[in-house]
Amino acid sequence: MFDAVAGRLGLRAVQSGVYAGAWIDQPEGGQVVSINPATGQELGRVMAAGPADYDRAVASAAEVFAKWRAVPPPVRGEIVRQIGNALREAKSDLGMLVTLETGKIKSEGLGEVQEMIDMCDFAVGLSRQLYGLTIASERPNHRMIEQWHPLGPVGCITAFNFPVAVWAWNAALALVGPISRLNADITTVHKTHPGPAGPVTVTNDDIGQFMCRFAGGAMGHLSFSRVAHGRKMGYAYDISGTKGAIRFDQEDQNALWLYRATDPPAERGFRKILMGPDHPDYLPFCQGPGHGTGYQDQIIIEARDFLRAIETGQPVWPTFADGMEVMRVIDAAHRSHASGAWIDL
Repeated sequence: MFDAVAGRLGLRAVQSGVYAGAWIDQPEGGQVVSINPATGQELGRVMAAGPADYDRAVASAAEVFAKWRAVPPPVRGEIVRQIGNALREAKSDLGMLVTLETGKIKSEGLGEVQEMIDMCDFAVGLSRQLYGLTIASERPNHRMIEQWHPLGPVGCITAFNFPVAVWAWNAALALVGPISRLNADITTVHKTHPGPAGPVTVTNDDIGQFMCRFAGGAMGHLSFSRVAHGRKMGYAYDISGTKGAIRFDQEDQNALWLYRATDPPAERGFRKILMGPDHPDYLPFCQGPGHGTGYQDQIIIEARDFLRAIETGQPVWPTFADGMEVMRVIDAAHRSHASGAWIDL
């Protein structure tokens, strides 16, 4: 099975793992043996980079980046679209390769590749949303403009059991970027609550919202309310791009709503995708599609991921670093509310 997959993907028994404008034939970092964990069979070997190979690869990436940043964002998006299409064409073989190398079930291997495809689609939409501000200056007949550029060469270290998806997430983040600016408004509706010795001052927030810009130029709006009637587990997000949109709501946690702008006009509209055995983490809880998982199942999955991280020494998302970034955004929101101004992160 592996030989057939490797043949279609153009892989050799010993494959260079170092690229610097072209594959380096004999990198000096030794060979990494890939083993099928289910059978113990050697699948192949990858030649790793030595220090000189690494420097060569970084220098090549920096040289190419000088040209890449001059390419208009929609054109960069078109290249990313072509990458996504190439992944679609090879999805079955790439998913099987992930399964054979990591021991995942086939549906999870395919799911990893699908995440790469989804991130490409997301980045294509954002490539036409890299807006910038026009800012007045002290000089007559003069304006300053805000222009966003790609981040530049970046390095990504990922766990062995997520060989492609995490790389794709970070590649997309390098294009889109984290929240860079925000303007927030926060209020406490119920200023006090009854206490044993009289009213107690409430210090937490009841309602909050903020507008934000991401480092890549995309715009967003986030809001929350602890006091709005009617919602029970209303944790929802909407993401729109030039190719379509997605929506998710925690109150209906087994469904994702998908809109494709590329569908024929008469067929355009949100369609509901239900979780089933082909989606990650579903099969251990339920054998058939449509039955759904519950909130308590999510707690079990979180506990499994936490224990697995302890066992393997590999962090899983979200990490403490992710939590720190969230706290930076929350702190900036409070400072923005206090000053009434936009805050740069």
